[in-house]
Amino acid sequence: MITRIFSKSKPINLIIVFFIIAIACTVSFFTIQNNTINLNAILNVSALFVGSCFAMLVLNFVSGKNSLTQTNNFEIVLYGLFLLMIPQTTASLKLILANIFLLFSLRRLISLRSQKEVKKKVV
Repeated sequence: MITRIFSKSKPINLIIVFFIIAIACTVSFFTIQNNTINLNAILNVSALFVGSCFAMLVLNFVSGKNSLTQTNNFEIVLYGLFLLMIPQTTASLKLILANIFLLFSLRRLISLRSQKEVKKKVV
């Protein structure tokens, strides 16, 4: 059933993965760091959620643009499940920002395969 849902690119796939990432962010923020619910905690969780979702969208863009996977969304499902399995990754905004910058550099490195305008891509 999971393969049937995520075998094609549909908007419902993104909504499901956004929900998985929201669960991962809230669980990691309130269980690992033992925070109480207040306005500052809600803003921190929302920043972690937005950063994680942006990283997921960058991952989807990189895999789709460079034909790394077929026309499915298994990579974003795995990304969301890895965030849920290892909650320490969503405990810090610095880790999420590092993840985003690594995805951007990976995008740049993978785009070098085409051998077109290499000087622009390196600089």
